[in-house]
Amino acid sequence: MRRPTRRLLSGVSSLSQVVACHSNRALCLHKLGDARGCEASAAAALALDSAHVKARWWRVHGRLARGDTQGAAEDVWVLLQALPQHREARALLEATCVPSTPPVSSL
Repeated sequence: MRRPTRRLLSGVSSLSQVVACHSNRALCLHKLGDARGCEASAAAALALDSAHVKARWWRVHGRLARGDTQGAAEDVWVLLQALPQHREARALLEATCVPSTPPVSSL
């Protein structure tokens, strides 16, 4: 299925708006059950702004839906470095039984 990304971003003028569009698209694709598209859109946002918390959160969900618990765990640890009190991320970490210590790559 061809995705109209260029058309979607045609009226966007700033980098932060492009990042927000990719992140919001990841949310929409997550809600539609498109895990691969969700992860790809979130990754596109993170490629432009690696500190974008919402994009990272949607990439976690996309990765989990695809069964990539290791990748999701790495993203959760990065997210928790930015927002240590993020309750949903902590709960997700506990619920998925991923390692309780961060991977070396996220330190």
